[in-house]
Amino acid sequence: MNSRFEKRGYGNRPDDSLRAPWVRAIIQLMKLSSLTWRLAGLVLFALSTRALAAPQFFTDQSAFDAAITGASFTTNLSAFPPGQVIVSPATFSANGLSVQAVSTNTGEYNLYSFGNGLTLDSEGFDLFFTNFSLNTTAFGGLFFNLETGGSLAPGDVVLSVLFADLSALTTTNEVTTTNSFFGFVGNTNIVSLTISGQAGLPTAGQLSLGAPVPEPSSLSLVLLSLGSLVAYLAARRRRA
Repeated sequence: MNSRFEKRGYGNRPDDSLRAPWVRAIIQLMKLSSLTWRLAGLVLFALSTRALAAPQFFTDQSAFDAAITGASFTTNLSAFPPGQVIVSPATFSANGLSVQAVSTNTGEYNLYSFGNGLTLDSEGFDLFFTNFSLNTTAFGGLFFNLETGGSLAPGDVVLSVLFADLSALTTTNEVTTTNSFFGFVGNTNIVSLTISGQAGLPTAGQLSLGAPVPEPSSLSLVLLSLGSLVAYLAARRRRA
């Protein structure tokens, strides 16, 4: 007579090929040795180390451009004709990247052009960039102050950037020319950038968006760990 366990099927072990794929995957994970788990841990450590790195700040556009790979684009905001009023928010996009410019003023027409960049229609407010595309981890541009008549207003420009990993950076920069470049590169998507003009209307003459180059040290460690893991699993399969 069959035992109670045999009647319920406990006495019969089904062939591995008859199991559902997700069941086979779990069984294989349970068979992994401690060495395999250590190798997997190295991969996670390399990725977490990169994720915790502080955002980078650039004042040289060539260095900023060198930190970008893949999709990127630059737009010249001085192309707006003088006297043009732009309804907020204004969207700029190309190559799968995008951002919106917004004024913290609640007026009907919040953005304005004097012919040398995108600025505001009144003093006392910030120029705000938000709604970045999900793959935008680098953002920079030409940022400066303007008088209400459109001429350059030398003085400090305060830039505040926030990333999706909650890393943030605020810089105060003395600007005496419309060609002053400032850029930020982080490890996660950019959430927002605020430009506060301390000496006039905060203005952006150019915008650059892109993605950063992975750090060589972290990338090498990830590739080495993955290679070791694949080689180890292949050797186990041959011995089996």
